[in-house]
Amino acid sequence: DIGYNRRYAYFSKIIKSIISKNKVYHLTFFVKELKLPETHWYFWPNQVTRITGNLTHWIDLLKFFFEDIKIEKIALSGSENNLSISMLCDNEMLVDFISTDYGNDIKGVYELIKIIFNNFNVDLYDFRKLKIDGVRYNKTIRNVRRDKGHYNMYKTLINNLKTKKEPVYPVEDIYWVTKLTNQLTALLNDTHDNKKT
Repeated sequence: DIGYNRRYAYFSKIIKSIISKNKVYHLTFFVKELKLPETHWYFWPNQVTRITGNLTHWIDLLKFFFEDIKIEKIALSGSENNLSISMLCDNEMLVDFISTDYGNDIKGVYELIKIIFNNFNVDLYDFRKLKIDGVRYNKTIRNVRRDKGHYNMYKTLINNLKTKKEPVYPVEDIYWVTKLTNQLTALLNDTHDNKKT
């Protein structure tokens, strides 16, 4: 139950409730990473790539949003510090992951989630602001602080330990997220190997 905190965030739960009532056509996760020195632990051999070290959080969020997701095609281009991943799902939904360390580092890691439905858009700005734009419905919800779900994750864990409840994180999700993370890491490594030859 520890580690993938974004599925515990208030805004994530709102987005999931919206998704359950609509067909999603395009979902984009944009992550502005920090520039890191080569000695940073993200680049240690046991971390494999930054996909394993960090992007896996948004892979988990994808699984949280779409429990029955099935990916048919994957395209990956770029490098660890400037990466683009596109996935076609069986329901014709497109999912994009964009991860880059280019740009301004002053605000730290920044993330944007954009979801396009048939009649409206949902934009989550850095877990601080959720904007819903529709034909007949518009709403903006703001948090004073960025809430990425850490507090609720630990609160849930402590409560489950005290009451001796089972873990709430589905085993199937752990398997799915790990498998996809490893597939993407292998694709990235293949891309690097091909460039070297």
